[in-house]
Amino acid sequence: MSFWRVRGRFSTGSADEPEWSAVITFPKADMRFSEPMKIDAAVRLSMLDTRPLVVMYDALKGVPDWLEKMMIIENIHGGATLDVRRDQVRVTNLDVTGKGLRALADLVLAKGSREGILYLRFHGFSLGIELQQGGRDLKIIRRLHWFQQQRARRRPR
Repeated sequence: MSFWRVRGRFSTGSADEPEWSAVITFPKADMRFSEPMKIDAAVRLSMLDTRPLVVMYDALKGVPDWLEKMMIIENIHGGATLDVRRDQVRVTNLDVTGKGLRALADLVLAKGSREGILYLRFHGFSLGIELQQGGRDLKIIRRLHWFQQQRARRRPR
């Protein structure tokens, strides 16, 4: 098993910011970065909180302060299986949790297209999203049940 460990002080300008840490592990990985590129990996993630991601997003998009505070989620844990090829990224079994967060997904991302299913619970509000070639379909009733049925239906027998 290989892993990356990131520790240090991440500052948003306040002198009393706590240290920040994250650990990314690859319990299973077969990676080739030559042509043709190929990554088959199981990834596990543990982060103190989402501050670095929120600050990077804010730098790009200019997020209001109230939304930035809401996006900082503590105690992030999760994982996914990645299958990366030159023209496509397949993310399966994504399951990420944190304080006020639960995200589940199976997605295929390719140049010009996105397909898959996503369940997101964020601070008590939940939503199911089905991504298709023609756009997205939002699920607002029995979202988790819908997601679990779709995941089971899409799995090879």
